[in-house]
Amino acid sequence: MVAKKLREAAEELEDEMVDVRREDKTIREFEIPVQDGLSAELLHISKVGVVIDHELVEKQTEIGLRKDFHMLLSGPNGIGKSTLLEKIASGKYE
Repeated sequence: MVAKKLREAAEELEDEMVDVRREDKTIREFEIPVQDGLSAELLHISKVGVVIDHELVEKQTEIGLRKDFHMLLSGPNGIGKSTLLEKIASGKYE
């Protein structure tokens, strides 16, 4: 009898539980300033630096981003996605 009452009480408590949503961590704020007179290609990347076996290696590439096009930038946490976007937005890149 006691076990049945405990089960019923536990079920009632579970029904009354409110799902707690864990908020996503937000990235640091940065602004991309409005630029007048943009050409067809908004961004062009011709080389990138990557770390291979703890050494910085420069790789040649041809990546272009045009108006109304989208590019997916993905990777694990801490790999530098936000840092790359901040450098592009600030113009502080080589």
